[in-house]
Amino acid sequence: MTYGTLEGSDIRIDSNRIIPSGGWPLFSVPINQANILTRTGVIHDIPSQGVLIPRTVHINVGDLAKAGKASVMIGLVQKAGYGGVLNGTLKLSDEWMEEIGGGVVPIIDRRKGRTDDKDKKGKLEVGWTLLCPTDDSFKAMNLTALLSDEYQLKRFVKQHIIPVPSVPLISFGADQQAARPIRLENGLAYNTLLTPDSLYGGVVITSAGTNPDSFRVGIKGVQGKQSEEGYARVLTWGRTTSSSSSSLSVPAHSSNDDQHHLYSPSNSPVQLSPLRSGVLLISRPLTPYDEGWWAAWGQAVAFGLVGSLGISVFFCWLVWWWKRQEREATYEPLGGNEDD
Repeated sequence: MTYGTLEGSDIRIDSNRIIPSGGWPLFSVPINQANILTRTGVIHDIPSQGVLIPRTVHINVGDLAKAGKASVMIGLVQKAGYGGVLNGTLKLSDEWMEEIGGGVVPIIDRRKGRTDDKDKKGKLEVGWTLLCPTDDSFKAMNLTALLSDEYQLKRFVKQHIIPVPSVPLISFGADQQAARPIRLENGLAYNTLLTPDSLYGGVVITSAGTNPDSFRVGIKGVQGKQSEEGYARVLTWGRTTSSSSSSLSVPAHSSNDDQHHLYSPSNSPVQLSPLRSGVLLISRPLTPYDEGWWAAWGQAVAFGLVGSLGISVFFCWLVWWWKRQEREATYEPLGGNEDD
């Protein structure tokens, strides 16, 4: 049943849950205790974190970062030229998708309402999740040196930006996942804007302790001591409000490679959520991992040296064998048979 509110928008109560007019699809708040009688009416008790968002309230990534006291990261993102992430205007280039081989997400042509596995020139509309260190976590970092080095600044910022395309609504399912800017599960990995430029551009989510809502995020593929230093605790998260509450329908596709297509066993249209954006507030910055010359070129150099050594050894053996054959004496009888 739907009810009007003093704010002007409406709420819907269904299956012991309150569904506000704003927010995003699947966004709802559970009712802990309903119909508590008072002198003036009734009270529905909801969890302390159950904020009802009306459709008149619009929240973007920049708003969430400000609320998380992450003004330093906001400044770095703007200085690096990625301010469009904060207000949702940045588009993802097709070249990014081509360089990572399509990633693990479908390419969605939202204007045509369908999936498309063909190369399309232009920009891809996606949401953005910003891994946002708190202001206090930058105290041990030399920000002056970072700001003076444009190359390193861009690498740093891109390591903290995750493109989030449209996904099937069923992919998130549980309410706690629907309220998150990205799916948080142990072992899930995500590409960042740094992925095409570095073997260690991606990030991975891991569980932190026994609390099911406790997570860490770290640089994917880094081992040993650097791995532990490259992790940050996820302190909290927030999701931006959707510009539209309606979902997008696209035809299902049957494919052996579900990395590039959406499909359903019934071949029915797949309901896509509106673009998801938001912030993961983290305990420390993720410094891009510099693999060094050995990781970048060491294998190629070692292979070349071993190959050259093998060729040299074979050539020396061949020369030695040929000279030995030349030195071997051959004898022939002089003037007749040996018996004579």
